[in-house]
Amino acid sequence: MNESIPCPFCGSEDYYIAVTDNPFSYDTYSTAHCSKCHATGPFVAESYLEDEPKPTRDYMEAVAKEKWQTRPIEDALNKRIADLVSSNMVMAKGVLDLKARIAELEAEIDIRKDQLREAKNILIDKKLHIDALYEEGYKLQQRIAELEAEIDHLTAHDATERQDDKWIPVSERLPETDGQYIGYTNTGLVGTHWLVDGHFVVTYSCERNWLTTPTSWILESASGGDVYVTHWMPLPESPNDTQTDSVVYGKESD
Repeated sequence: MNESIPCPFCGSEDYYIAVTDNPFSYDTYSTAHCSKCHATGPFVAESYLEDEPKPTRDYMEAVAKEKWQTRPIEDALNKRIADLVSSNMVMAKGVLDLKARIAELEAEIDIRKDQLREAKNILIDKKLHIDALYEEGYKLQQRIAELEAEIDHLTAHDATERQDDKWIPVSERLPETDGQYIGYTNTGLVGTHWLVDGHFVVTYSCERNWLTTPTSWILESASGGDVYVTHWMPLPESPNDTQTDSVVYGKESD
């Protein structure tokens, strides 16, 4: 009884080898058999001539044993199984590497999400700040418009006041409404004169008598010529509610 690789059918490792001679020819045979299920291995036959030596029993048993232990299909299957196991191990390692990489990517994604959330919050804060700046800018624009309107009003008032302080030629324009104004005559007299129906009434004193005439009237002055208003300006505001009917400021030199 010899021990070798297991029987492919029952798995027993015990087997025996039978060697027989053909009584009718010069042939000898050997086969291996499982001791448990009696499965038979490959058949070995050796022929010899009459004058040749007969193969020994040891030789026949060795050949039968070699045939029993040589199993190409099983070896190929075992090799394929080993290859698959190795490939499976490689794939398993690859799966583990992929899982590790996936974990790294998920962690990186979480970091990116946190960064994106933080950036979004920053953008919201900046937008609120920009909205506040826009509102403040709008208020400033309104204030600027108010100040510009006030400046225009003050400028116009100041221009009016400056214009009121200047002599206005009658040839250029007359007052818009009738009333009392300061007038400058062609004789160099400065005094208050009334504008009536678009004409200045010249008032002057001659030997304690007051004489009046519209600009279109012809009067003889002390110098012997016509007296009429050539320039005028509005009266200044009075210091009280009562305004004098006539004020003479004096006579300027020619």
